Amino acid sequence: SDGGDIHLNRNSVVGSVIADADGGDINALIPNRKEVQISASADDGDVSIFGSLRNSWQLSQHKNITYRLSSDGGDISVK
Repeated sequence: SDGGDIHLNRNSVVGSVIADADGGDINALIPNRKEVQISASADDGDVSIFGSLRNSWQLSQHKNITYRLSSDGGDISVK
């Protein structure tokens, strides 16, 4: 997205999701956190993954489902 928000809500993901927002927020609702790994970065915003201020989730466990989220001008929230 070049100027808007991205909303990911209970998507059925088999491999990976890459979301990049140049001027907006990314909001993701991931139903089964035990099955995913997440990396997130926000240049001018905050990152919250499952209620904690962190940039990654289970990266060392090499899960099959991967979310790569980045924002240049907004916040990232994963619930």
